[in-house]
Amino acid sequence: MTSRMLDELGLLTAEGHEAQVRFERTFAVPPTDLWSALTEPARVERWLGRLSGDLRVGGAYTLDIADEGSADAAADRATGEVLACESPVRLLLSWSFPGEDPSEVEARVEPRGAGSVLLVEHRRLTRGGARGYGAGWHTFLDHLGLLLAGREDEWVDRFDELLPAYRGLLPAVGPVRVEVTGDGLASADPAATAGYLHAWLGWTEGETATGEGGTADGSPGGGTRDAHAAGTTAGGAGAAPGSRVLHGVPGHARLAVVPRDPEVGESAVAATLTWGDVEALRESLVSAVGSGGRLAAGDPGDVDADGTELVGPGGVRLHVRAEAGGAPGA
Repeated sequence: MTSRMLDELGLLTAEGHEAQVRFERTFAVPPTDLWSALTEPARVERWLGRLSGDLRVGGAYTLDIADEGSADAAADRATGEVLACESPVRLLLSWSFPGEDPSEVEARVEPRGAGSVLLVEHRRLTRGGARGYGAGWHTFLDHLGLLLAGREDEWVDRFDELLPAYRGLLPAVGPVRVEVTGDGLASADPAATAGYLHAWLGWTEGETATGEGGTADGSPGGGTRDAHAAGTTAGGAGAAPGSRVLHGVPGHARLAVVPRDPEVGESAVAATLTWGDVEALRESLVSAVGSGGRLAAGDPGDVDADGTELVGPGGVRLHVRAEAGGAPGA
């Protein structure tokens, strides 16, 4: 799976459970100056963090990203080994960060006209890690660009602003089956719920349901068909005003997110989402929680194939589970 390029956003790609993020940035400085900004500790500190160690092949390095003197400095410290260093062209590092599996970061510098191009790839990441590093590298590379342009004081940390965009570029591994309980997903805020499901699973929002007896795509109205049948519409016909309609949902031509009746009180589980295996479910739940949902109890890593309940924005309640007997990594 490959994301699309949007403005200065990085490119996120994934194969199975492994992902990477790639950036290409052009700077109006010669390659030697750009290489200096990547490798000289005094300059690296001005845009990324405090770098120490031996940047020769086989050497060990430490990069402290947190502010100096921070009580949580160890939680924001990358360490690793220099796997390749070809001045002023290529730097390849192993990357270890607390709570993560080891990954790799490669930086390449190429001349372009009177300036230079920087290619950065962060590989061997989880999908969730790629989204976070996408937003992180994006904001740090913005800082580098301003530093090289002599406008360092204009930099603003945009991580929180950028993270939703990167979640949308590489949605989580989605369910293989979606079974809807009623005529749609009942939500106290259909727009928020639809936005959440897009950011989490990549389901796209189409035409808004009319509430006038017609379907969301403008076809003549009719009775709502069985929402459980493959290829059917859940909540498409005569859906209430304020509904949102989602596309790309397994087993459904379109799926409506409908306003919940405030007099009914807390809604029942709106749908059951089933993943092919438990590891795909767990990875997806990490993204679900990061996108604004919450588990009824426990942590994503503790969820077994029987699943759990997930509550999304608008109070929409979803039962998430894995296929019976689905093996990790199947």
